[in-house]
Amino acid sequence: MSDKKIIIITEAGQNYGFGHIVRCKALYDVFESFGLLPTIIIKGDSAVESIIANTRHIMFDWHSDILQLIQICNDTDICVVDSYHASIDIYYHLSVISKKLVVFDDYNRLEYPPQTYIINGLLNVDSGIYQNQQKATVLAGIEYQCVRSIFWNLPEKKIQKKIHKVMITVGANDIRNIIPIITKNTLNVYQEAEIHIVVSSTSGNIELIQSLKKLGNILIHINPNEQELLEIMQECDFAISASGQTLCELACCGIPGISISVIDNQLEHAKSWDALECFDIAGVWDEVDFEKRLIQRLEKIEDYEYRLYHSRKLQSIITGNGAKKIVESLL
Repeated sequence: MSDKKIIIITEAGQNYGFGHIVRCKALYDVFESFGLLPTIIIKGDSAVESIIANTRHIMFDWHSDILQLIQICNDTDICVVDSYHASIDIYYHLSVISKKLVVFDDYNRLEYPPQTYIINGLLNVDSGIYQNQQKATVLAGIEYQCVRSIFWNLPEKKIQKKIHKVMITVGANDIRNIIPIITKNTLNVYQEAEIHIVVSSTSGNIELIQSLKKLGNILIHINPNEQELLEIMQECDFAISASGQTLCELACCGIPGISISVIDNQLEHAKSWDALECFDIAGVWDEVDFEKRLIQRLEKIEDYEYRLYHSRKLQSIITGNGAKKIVESLL
C-alpha cells in the first residue's frame, strides 16, 4: 500500500484553524502507521510549525493558487480536505483528479461532488443533515473524532481530592485576549494552585501573558510539543479550554474542565459536551455575564465527586481511535 498517493489539505495560522491542523495531523499519523506516506498541504504560517515539524508538508496559499494545487494533487488516491474556506470549484477540481475525495465538514457547508466521503466527528451529530449530498458516504459521530496518536488509549485519570494544578488554553493564540481574565479569576478561587498556561509564541498578547507570572505560581508553556502537552494535561486537576479540538484531547486524558467559546462555531460543540454532563460551559467570551459564569463554574469544579464523575464519563465517551476508523474505511 506504500505506493498510494495520499494528500491532506487544510488551513491554519496565527488566528484560526488550530483544530483543523491538529485533526489533520492525527489522520497523517494513522496513514503513516499503515505504511503510507501522506503529504499535508497547508495554507498557514509559523504558528503551526511545531505541529507539522516532523511531517511531509508543503505550505502555500492553495486558496488562490489553484493551478499549483491541481498539479500537486494530480492522480491522488485519497485526497482529504479540512477547510471552512475552500470554494466549491476546488472540491470539484479535486474530485476529478482523485480516486477518493474526503472532506471534514461540521455543518453541511457545501453541496460536495457526488460520492464524496464526509466526516463529522462531533458529539450527537445527526447524519441526516447530509441528505442533500449526492451518493455521499457519511462517517459521523464521536467514534470518528480525530485526535493525535499520543492521546490514544490513555490510562484512567487519577483524580486528586484537592485542586493543585490548573491548565488554561484558548487555542494556539489568545485572539480574544482573555487568558489574563481567566487567570486572574482562577487565582481568586484557587490561590494556592499552580496555573499552567499553554500558548503559542505568535500570540499577539504574549508579553502580557508572560507578565502574569508575577501574580502567583504561574507557568507559561510556549509552543509545547505533543509529548509536553500530554504531560501538562495529565498533571493538571482540571482545565479551562476553548471549545474546539482541545476538548477532545482533554477528554481522552479524562481531564474535567470548563469550556469557553472564543469563535462562533465552537458554541454548538460546547453544548454537545455539556448535554452529556461533561465539560461545563462558562459561555461565550464576550457575553456580559461571562466572568460571573466562569467564577461559578470554578467554584463548582472544586468538588471531588463532581470531577471524578466527569473524568470517568469523558474517558468512556472517547478513546481516541477515530482517525484509525476513518483510514480503515478509506483503504
